[in-house]
Amino acid sequence: MLVGALTTGLSMPSSPLAYLLGSVSVALGVSLSFAGRFLMNLAAFWLLDYRGVVTLYMLVSLVLSGLVIPVHWFPGWLGVLADLTFFPSILQTPVDVLSGRSQGTEAVGLLVVQGGWLVAVLLAGRLVLARATARLVVQGG
Repeated sequence: MLVGALTTGLSMPSSPLAYLLGSVSVALGVSLSFAGRFLMNLAAFWLLDYRGVVTLYMLVSLVLSGLVIPVHWFPGWLGVLADLTFFPSILQTPVDVLSGRSQGTEAVGLLVVQGGWLVAVLLAGRLVLARATARLVVQGG
């Protein structure tokens, strides 16, 4: 653990509250990841081949979520662009909360942002699904 702290600056949280907030953040991040992928997969209702849209989504999400490079290392303009999306709430926020980079009210604020994004993306998915199923015609039987 000391080697990790010396080389990456990351260490395990020291308080039980960090584990509790981190668990909630991970659950919100996983749910948000599902909701985003669900929304993108709904493109299949309108496209003959939706793989391009999903591939582009995955590429953008890999970068803007902080998986490739931490969001905190982004240049200013890219950090602002990432903050305008829900992608950092998928991975960077849970990492920040679990690692102790964000603590206390800042961590709770990040959880509120994650929850807001989750509600917004789920609502968008529900609206797109309603529109798609209203348009869907199934033949056969």
